[in-house]
Amino acid sequence: MNHKQIVFIVGPTGIGKSAVAIELAKRIDGEIVSADSMQMYRGMDIGTAKVTPEEQSKVVHHLLDIVDVNQPMDVALYREKALKEIELILSRDRIPFVVGGSGMYVRSLTDGLFEGPACNPDLRRELEALAEEKGNEALVEKLKKVDPVGAEKIDSNNRRRLIRALEVFEAEKKPMSELADQWSESTRSLLGYPFQLFGLTMDRPLLYERINQRVDQMFEQGLVEETKKLLEQGLEQNATALQAIGYKEVRAYIQGEITLSTCQEEVKKSTRHFAKRQWTWFRRDPRVEWVDVTPEQSIEERANILYNKIEGNVV
Repeated sequence: MNHKQIVFIVGPTGIGKSAVAIELAKRIDGEIVSADSMQMYRGMDIGTAKVTPEEQSKVVHHLLDIVDVNQPMDVALYREKALKEIELILSRDRIPFVVGGSGMYVRSLTDGLFEGPACNPDLRRELEALAEEKGNEALVEKLKKVDPVGAEKIDSNNRRRLIRALEVFEAEKKPMSELADQWSESTRSLLGYPFQLFGLTMDRPLLYERINQRVDQMFEQGLVEETKKLLEQGLEQNATALQAIGYKEVRAYIQGEITLSTCQEEVKKSTRHFAKRQWTWFRRDPRVEWVDVTPEQSIEERANILYNKIEGNVV
C-alpha cells in the first residue's frame, strides 16, 4: 500500500465514523486526526461522544483534549495544528485518517483557508449590539440580503461567523461564499499528497433513531454533571464552546429555564438538525464518495467496505 496519502472519513453525527476509522487504522498502519471542533476541548467528553481512553489506546489519536474550555479555538489554529500532525504521520510512513463532521475544519485542510480582509472593529461592535438586542436571527436576515448562499451555510447559532461574513461583504462588496470559492480553486491538493474523501450515510429515520438513543445514553452517563463541572472551569468564557449542542441546553436546565425532559428533547432535536446540516454541507462536495451503512452491519463489515475502496484507489 502507498502510505503517502490521506484518508478523510466524514458524515453526520452519530453514524459511527470514529469506530470505523479505528478499525481501519488498526489494519493499515494508520493514525487518527480529529476533525471535530468540540472534541478538542478537555472535559467535553460525554456531550461530544468523544472516543474513550480505551478506544484511544487501540490507535494513536491526535487533536483531542488540546485546549481548556475557557480558551479560544478556531479553524485557522486547527488547520495549523492538523497539518503539522499529518506531516508527522506521513513521515512515519503511516496513513493519516482525518475523521469528523466539522465541515469547515475539513474544508480548511482540503481547500485551504480563506482569510479575507482585516476585521472592522466598529462594524463588529455594531453587529454584536444588533445580535444582543434582536438575536442572531437579525444577523441571518441581514446576511440573506447580501449573501444568501453564505446565510444558508452558516449555523444560525454561530454568531462569530455570521458577523465575519457581513464584515467581509462590507469590505469587499462581494459575498464571502463567492470569495472563498475563488480562493479554493487554486488549493485543491493537501501537502502535495493525494487524498480521498469518504462519507458515511444512512437512511435518515434510522440515523435519527440512533441519535435519540445516543442522547438518552449521554444523560445516563452524566451529561448534566459534566456540564456543571465545565461551567465551573469557565465554559461561559468561551462563546464557541458554550454553543456546543448538549451543553447549551443543559446549561439552560441548570439555570432553571427549562425542565429536564424538555432539555433532553431539545438536545435530540438540535442534534438531528445538526446532522441534517452536515449532510447538506458534505453533499455539496463532489469529491466525497458516499458509503451507505446500516445499523445491522458490524464495525468490521463497514470497515471492510472502506478498506477495499482505499486499496482500489492506491496509485
